[in-house]
Amino acid sequence: VSNGDMGGSYSSSDMGVATVNATTGVITPIAPGIATITYTVTGTGGCTTVTSTRTVTVNALPSATSCKIDDPCQSGSGAVTINVTGGTSPYAVGCSGLYVAPHPTAPGAVSGVGTPVLPASVSGVTGSTTFNGLPGNATYTFTVVDANGCSAQ
Repeated sequence: VSNGDMGGSYSSSDMGVATVNATTGVITPIAPGIATITYTVTGTGGCTTVTSTRTVTVNALPSATSCKIDDPCQSGSGAVTINVTGGTSPYAVGCSGLYVAPHPTAPGAVSGVGTPVLPASVSGVTGSTTFNGLPGNATYTFTVVDANGCSAQ
């Protein structure tokens, strides 16, 4: 309400899509879909009831599946393809990881201590992207961020 009238309340047309705090108007997304958020000030003393509505679209979060090519000889020839769906494209896909030396006698290796794999990121992904040259014996984390800033790992 632009004139500062108090005492109104907010409601959602579909609580399965988005809930709204009746007093503060803070919207919480629940599931993909469309809901109408309504603010109502009930008229008193001969004044009419006034409502204002806005449509809220809740987009699906991005999700990713992966397909890997192993690097059994620890030669840095592994690869992982990330397939992205949901959310809003284009996506940015980031890769980070921790490489653990397979043999504690390898040059510079300390048994059980991981060496960070250089992070990599690809922007403008519209379906899938492949990270090549990944050493085996590592744990990788892939993060997908869609055009709306929503993310998934």
